Amino acid sequence: MSAATTGSSRPRTPRPARRTPGAQWLPRQHGAWAMLLVPAVVGAVRGGFDGLQLVLAVGVLTAYGAVNAAGLAVRARDRRRYLRPVLTYGGLAALCGIVALVAHPALLVWLSAYLPLGLVAGFLTWRRRERSLLNDAVTILAACLVAGVMFQAGPGRDGLDPLGSLAQWQQMAWVVVALFAYFFGTALYVKTVIRERTNPAYHRASVGYHAGWAVFWALSGLVGVPVGAATRVGLVVLFLLLTARAKVMAGRRVKPLYVGLGEIGFSALIAVLTILW
Repeated sequence: MSAATTGSSRPRTPRPARRTPGAQWLPRQHGAWAMLLVPAVVGAVRGGFDGLQLVLAVGVLTAYGAVNAAGLAVRARDRRRYLRPVLTYGGLAALCGIVALVAHPALLVWLSAYLPLGLVAGFLTWRRRERSLLNDAVTILAACLVAGVMFQAGPGRDGLDPLGSLAQWQQMAWVVVALFAYFFGTALYVKTVIRERTNPAYHRASVGYHAGWAVFWALSGLVGVPVGAATRVGLVVLFLLLTARAKVMAGRRVKPLYVGLGEIGFSALIAVLTILW
């Protein structure tokens, strides 16, 4: 179709992508902060607070800053503006990691989990698939495992089970499962109100996912999940509420800021439930 037939003397050109000032230094993914902080707080409280956990917390936050800046750099034309935040945050994260390993060498065991997760996430980012569900699953699992790292960094733990309490580690494993179940469900829900707002398949997946977890927690006692009755009821109620939200909100237009802020209440609830597990 010519410019004349469209009533314009020159063809339209696409608008340049909007650049968010400071996004390379301060990540704009509001919901991600809860995903990072909740597992850290849960693990620290359950493991017994120790000064080393502050070092680990700083390491986690700065590592996220480095990953965020690196992800933006992959999609940017001018990648030089992202070099400083990547190096700054990455250097701080590496320093915190070294300090933590010197003070608590047994934490090195977690590299066996984080190294493959990091490689998969890096590959997906390089292929520009950082918004895929697979990348969501990988990054969310990495964040939730922080609960286990913080737990082990507690006073007196110099190995995976130095105190002879296998039951504590079994509980922590299920705490990580519960955290992952919630935060991955959040990723599905967010897609149904933003990028996949008009995709009915995602709507059904989100509702079915949350409903499935509600049923699982209701029957968790039958399959030997080590969880108290009060926490079990709390998890069932939480995932029923999330199921209702997924059903009612799917397809609605919601600003990303409001989506992130809306997670605060639910994140606080999953934090309390997993702390009191």
